[in-house]
Amino acid sequence: KLSLKAISRMFASSRPTGEMNPRDEYLRALLSNLEKHGFKSYAFSKAPIDAGLKGSFGESKAAIKRHSEETEPQELELAATLSDETGTKLIVITDSKEDLSMADEYLAIPKGEVGNVSRKIISYIRGLG
Repeated sequence: KLSLKAISRMFASSRPTGEMNPRDEYLRALLSNLEKHGFKSYAFSKAPIDAGLKGSFGESKAAIKRHSEETEPQELELAATLSDETGTKLIVITDSKEDLSMADEYLAIPKGEVGNVSRKIISYIRGLG
């Protein structure tokens, strides 16, 4: 069965397990903040998503994808498919407030202050937002 752990094993970088921080400074800060709220995070270097989260409450899971001007539309489609197949909620962190064509398949959050973005992610995962 496809899961965040399985994806982590398939797409983890060559760095040791204890150093699985994303290269993106913003994403690293965001995951660190979410870990303070009880989430376990997975960083991916070669997967269609940039990170995965698993909550300590129930079976809450989410996938995170960074979106910028350089992001190809196929990347979002693949991330949405992967998220659907793994039973995770997809969260797309955008660098701008542009319209994302598949926004009904995921939550699009403009990049902002880490604490505010973390709260939106937690609300979405818990089904409150």
